[in-house]
Amino acid sequence: MSATMATADSGAVKPLQNAMKMAKDAIQLEGENKHKVVSYT
Repeated sequence: MSATMATADSGAVKPLQNAMKMAKDAIQLEGENKHKVVSYT
C-alpha cells in the first residue's frame, strides 16, 4: 500500500515542482527585465 501511495505522490508532486520551477524562472526573468528598463532610463 505504501508503495502505491508513494508512486501516486511522486506523480502528483512532479508536475507541481515543474510548475513551481517555471514560475520561479518567470519571476526571475521579470525581475531582470525590470532592472534593465530601470538601468536604461
